[in-house]
Amino acid sequence: MTDQGTATEPADTVSIVDPQVGKITATVRIGNGAHGVAISKDGRFVLGTTIEAATLPRIDTASDKVVAIHRVGAGPNGVTVLE
Repeated sequence: MTDQGTATEPADTVSIVDPQVGKITATVRIGNGAHGVAISKDGRFVLGTTIEAATLPRIDTASDKVVAIHRVGAGPNGVTVLE
């Protein structure tokens, strides 16, 4: 799940949640205005949009680290993974 923050104070994190226990297991910084989030079909990656930073970071779920950042243009709002 993402923490978007506000227009004047954009937040920059994605929280990784273990659905079996319902607890946050990691918090990853992805860029200002963290917003949309999607998980790859195989569960290896999480993609999140950043409205303020205008990027699409990719998080490796094994390490809970950002492994790539793609510039996507102004105000990306959501993301869908098609495989």
